[in-house]
Amino acid sequence: MNSLKCIRLFWVGITSVLLSGCAAFQTSTTQNLPLVTSDAPPPEKAMIVVDGSSSWAGMFKLYAVKLYDNKVFVGKVGPHGKMAWLRDPGPMDISIQGVIGRRTTAEAGKTYHYKIDGTGLIYSVMGPGTAFNYANQQQSSGDPGNTSDDILKKAQDQYQQEQLQRTIQDAGRFRQQYDNSMKR
Repeated sequence: MNSLKCIRLFWVGITSVLLSGCAAFQTSTTQNLPLVTSDAPPPEKAMIVVDGSSSWAGMFKLYAVKLYDNKVFVGKVGPHGKMAWLRDPGPMDISIQGVIGRRTTAEAGKTYHYKIDGTGLIYSVMGPGTAFNYANQQQSSGDPGNTSDDILKKAQDQYQQEQLQRTIQDAGRFRQQYDNSMKR
C-alpha cells in the first residue's frame, strides 16, 4: 500500500512539473501598441507588420516571442500570429527578445513587412534592413568578419546560451518542487 501511494505521488509530481512548464509559455499574440485598422499607413507615418513563425519547428518553438520597436515593447507574437502598428519615420530596430533583429530607417507612407523565422535553432527576424545584435549594439558594416551572417551567428549563440541558462534554472526549480512534494 505504501509503495502504491509513492507511485501515485511520483506521477502527480511529474504531471505537475510538466503542466507548470507548459503554462509558463505564452503561445498567443498580444499587442501593447494600438492596433492598425487600415491596409495603408497615413502619409506622415510608417506601418510595421510582423507575422509570427509559420512553423513550430519542434516542441521548444511553441511560445510567443517578445517584440520591440527600438526599445518600445510592442507585445508578444506567437506562432501564426500577426501584429501591425504605426510609427514615426526615422531609425528603427525591430528585435525579438531584445537580442536580435533588423535595423533600417522607416520612411513616412511606407509599409515594412517582417517575419519571425522559427525554422532554425532559435528565432530570427526576416525582412528589410540589416541584421542587428541588439545586446552588443553591433550592426553589419560590410567589412569581412563583420557581415550580417557573422552578427546573426553571434547573436544566435548568445541567445542559445541565455535559453540554456533559463532551462537549467527551470529544471532546478522543478526538481526542488518535486523533492518538496516527495517529502510530504
